[in-house]
Amino acid sequence: MAEILGTLSRAVLLMTAFYKIFRAVFRRFIPDEKLNILVS
Repeated sequence: MAEILGTLSRAVLLMTAFYKIFRAVFRRFIPDEKLNILVS
């Protein structure tokens, strides 16, 4: 059980980091108005 939880938390951390990078890259290429429509 502990192994599953460890793997899960690691996956969540990876996803969070990937999402932040993705959003930062997205913001560079797309104006904020369009980004806000996409995100919200």
